[in-house]
Amino acid sequence: MDDTDSDRPHALRGPPRPRPRPGADLSRLPLIIVAAVALVVPGVYSVASSASAVPVPPAASSSPSASPSPGDTTPPVTIATGVDARWHRTAVTVRLEATDTTSAIAYTLYKVGADGAWTKGTKIVVPAPKDHANDGSHVISFYSVDAAQNAEATQTVAVNIDTTPPGFKWRDVSPAVLHRVEPVRFRFTIREPSGPVRLAWRAIDQYGYPAARHGGLARPAAPARLCPWPRHRC
Repeated sequence: MDDTDSDRPHALRGPPRPRPRPGADLSRLPLIIVAAVALVVPGVYSVASSASAVPVPPAASSSPSASPSPGDTTPPVTIATGVDARWHRTAVTVRLEATDTTSAIAYTLYKVGADGAWTKGTKIVVPAPKDHANDGSHVISFYSVDAAQNAEATQTVAVNIDTTPPGFKWRDVSPAVLHRVEPVRFRFTIREPSGPVRLAWRAIDQYGYPAARHGGLARPAAPARLCPWPRHRC
């Protein structure tokens, strides 16, 4: 065997087969079976193949794409829920919901008050501490941006917090002493800047018996004089 074939796999050969003599009986010759065994040299083998990738189209969907849509110039629309014009004595939660018919929503920004910092998010809680530190009207500014970088115009809503009871100041009563059955006029001032005030009152004589009562009176905001006795002017 040549040296050039020493590291290639080869078949093992058996002993040489004897040639029959001329005129010999071939049926009496021994049967010799030669087996060929293929040997594989240990090592690491790599199989190379080539294939071309065929792009798979995305499945159809009715929801907005996460990437910006070509030609999208329409900004999203954001709606604030959980806010109204009433005054609240407990914390108010405002939620922002942005929609876009073409592209997905990238983010929503909001701030509370003129000096507040812009913050990403869709939930705002306006607290109402019992020490009245947050009483007043709080303006929330917000807007959203879609994946195509279209930003909507800034919108605003107001949240009103009032944890302070109305102020009451007694003024006078006339006449101060009754000598007979007659009408009595008494006056007091209620101060409440946040809105209308509902009032219920009751008058008691020196013996502890109720002399008169009334309820359901309401007046607009700002200081006002209330004359509970309906037959007389204050």
